Amino acid sequence: MMSFTPNFEDVLLERCFRNVPVGFYVDIGAHHPTNASITRWFYDRGWSGINVEPGDGIEALRADRPRDINLEAAVADFEGQTTFYVHSGNTGTSTLSQSVPTIVAEKAGEIQAVTVEVTTLPAILDRYAQEKHIHFLKIDAEGAEDAIVRTADWSRHRPEVVVIESTEPYTNIRRKEPWQDVLKENHYKFAYFDGVNDFWISSESDYLTKEFNVPVNVLDFFCSYDPEVVSLRAMVAEREALLAAVNAAKNAATVAAPAAEVTPANAAENIGRRLWKALCSKL
Repeated sequence: MMSFTPNFEDVLLERCFRNVPVGFYVDIGAHHPTNASITRWFYDRGWSGINVEPGDGIEALRADRPRDINLEAAVADFEGQTTFYVHSGNTGTSTLSQSVPTIVAEKAGEIQAVTVEVTTLPAILDRYAQEKHIHFLKIDAEGAEDAIVRTADWSRHRPEVVVIESTEPYTNIRRKEPWQDVLKENHYKFAYFDGVNDFWISSESDYLTKEFNVPVNVLDFFCSYDPEVVSLRAMVAEREALLAAVNAAKNAATVAAPAAEVTPANAAENIGRRLWKALCSKL
């Protein structure tokens, strides 16, 4: 598989759902359709779901995820409008909270206050996932996690796996949060902490707990997404296709010409050499 997440969260989820050809996800704080996306791998293999993002990344999501429902909104414990603080230095830490830890403020760069729509998780799921079986829910809301979990209706909407960022900013220190007790009260069991996120399993899907017995490792048979490598692979494939076409033209010219006439073959060979030099110069 191709992992698009910096901490291999999608690899752990692939263990859980490798036998599910078409599934459904919900991503609160989706940020971008590819970069650090926990859902990209699943989308590419046929899944779909709901992406919720109040920042600029929503435009890329709309353009790149036509099968998904892409909502431009923040998620909290109320509906209406609210102020969203955009961190130009690291948009991934943009937040509904005006007060942020010192380490976040130091890396935030210029902070711009913008007004965004805000909604709740039950409102989203009631409207867009009423008849859906949710395989996994990811929540990365930069401080709004407790409000989201506390107001969710866990009796009606029960994702099999819930992934929630659970550390102090820019550390791997796991926080003790009220939402953890809420999940326990609603029959979710803590399965794994990966250094950044908690993974919780519903009681109905307790059999998935075994997938978290060991950390991500080489036997998961994955590679990490690198846009430069992907671009180079595409370039090489294009060059190989062009070279194959040149060789086919050369062979056709050689066959068509009488044995005594070498001009067409020579011409094709010269063309091939020129094209090959041109291609190599671009690699």
